[in-house]
Amino acid sequence: MIALDTSCSITTQDKEQVREWIKFLVSGFNIGQGPMQSRVAVIAYDKGYRHNMFFNEAQNLDQALEKISNMGLKEKGCRTHTYTALQVAREIYFTTAAGARPGVLKRFVLISDGVTNRKTKQNETLNQAVLLRESGVKIVVLSMVNAYDPEAANEFNRIADGRVQNIVNSNEYTSLLGPQGPLPSLVDAICTREGGTGGDTGNTVNPAGVTTQAPTQASTYVPTQAPTNPRRTTTDRTTTTVRGDPHVSCMLPSGDRICFDAYGDPGKTYLFFDDKRSRTKVLATFVSVEASTS
Repeated sequence: MIALDTSCSITTQDKEQVREWIKFLVSGFNIGQGPMQSRVAVIAYDKGYRHNMFFNEAQNLDQALEKISNMGLKEKGCRTHTYTALQVAREIYFTTAAGARPGVLKRFVLISDGVTNRKTKQNETLNQAVLLRESGVKIVVLSMVNAYDPEAANEFNRIADGRVQNIVNSNEYTSLLGPQGPLPSLVDAICTREGGTGGDTGNTVNPAGVTTQAPTQASTYVPTQAPTNPRRTTTDRTTTTVRGDPHVSCMLPSGDRICFDAYGDPGKTYLFFDDKRSRTKVLATFVSVEASTS
C-alpha cells in the first residue's frame, strides 16, 4: 500500500512528479487479482485522507496505472495527518473486505516531506505506527524532506521502528525518475524480510504474495536467447525452454541489477515475468524432483 503526503508544503509540480514515480514503482510488479500476482492500494493524505484504490480494485497493471494517474493531488487543508493515513491503512485497507490476503507479506510505503502537523498529534502518529506494525505490516518511509530536519528524521525513524534500512531519503523531486533516484533502495526495503516486533511473521511467501514451497527444479519458458549452459534446452525462433532453477535478472535505471526467483506448486504453470516493452514473457512450470541418495 502507498500513502502520499499532499499537504501544502509540497508544490503541485512536485506532487505530480511523485505521482509519476509511484506509477514507475508499481509498473515493476505483476499487478492483478490472481494467486501469483501482487495487489496495490493507494491513498493521498493531508487534512484527512482521500481514497484512490483498494487492493481488490485493479484487475491488471493498466487499471492500476489509470487509477494512480487520476489520483487527486489538491489538498483538503494545510495539515499533515500522518496518523490518519496509518490508522485507515490498518482499519480499512489491510482487511479482507478491501482485498488484503491473509498469510501474505504486507507493506506500507509512506511518502512524506515532514512531521505530523499539528505537532500535538505526533504521539498519535507514533501510536498508529505501532499498531500497524503489530498487525504484521512493514512500514517503509520515502522521506522527501528538502533540507535536514531533525524533527522529521526522528519521527520517520520512530515510524519505521528504528530500522534505518526502511527509511529512504530523496530530497530532489526532479531526480525521482533519474538514474540516482531512490527506486533501488526502496525496492530493497520493500522486498527484504525482517523479524522482531512488527516484522514479517508466518509462512514464507514469494514476491507475488502466495504461500508456497519452492520445488527443487522447474521448467521455464523464456522467449529470449538461451543461457550458456542449460541442463536441457529446446529452441525455436521465438521460444527457449530451460529446465533448471528459474529466475529473472534485470538492470534498473540506476545501473543496479536485481534478481527475481520463482516459487510455485508442482504441476502448475505461472506467468512469472511480463516485460511489455520487449514483449518478453516468462512462464514457469514447476515439477517435483526426488532427492537422490547414495
